[in-house]
Amino acid sequence: MTVSIDCVCLLRNLISLRTTMTAQNFLTATQVQGMALIEDSVNAKNQVQKEELAIAIATQNHLEEEYDKAEDEVYTWVQVAFLAQKEGRDDLLLEALRLKQIHQKKASSLKVQLDEIRCKINSFRLEFA
Repeated sequence: MTVSIDCVCLLRNLISLRTTMTAQNFLTATQVQGMALIEDSVNAKNQVQKEELAIAIATQNHLEEEYDKAEDEVYTWVQVAFLAQKEGRDDLLLEALRLKQIHQKKASSLKVQLDEIRCKINSFRLEFA
C-alpha cells in the first residue's frame, strides 16, 4: 500500500496541531489552578486580617474600660486628698496622693497602649478600604 507524500504531510500536520492544542489546554488548566491557589491565598490572608482586626477592636474596648477605671480612681483619690487636707489629716493626705499617683501612672500607660491600638485599627481599616 502506498501512501502519498501529501497524506503523510497532512498526518504530520494533524499530529503537530493536536500536540499544540493539548499543550495549550494543559497550560490553560495549569493557569486556572494557579489562579485558584492565588485566590485561596488571598482569601486566607483576608480572613487572617479580619481576625486580627477583631482582636484589636476587642483589645481597644478592654483598654478603654481599664483606662476609664484608672481615671475614675485618680479622681476619687484627688477628692480624698482634698477632704484629708480640709480635715487636717496629713497621714490620709499623703496616702491619697500616693494612690492618686499610682493610678495616674496606670492611666498614662493605658493611654499610650490605647493610642497604639487605635493606630493599628486605623491601619487595618485603610487596608480593607
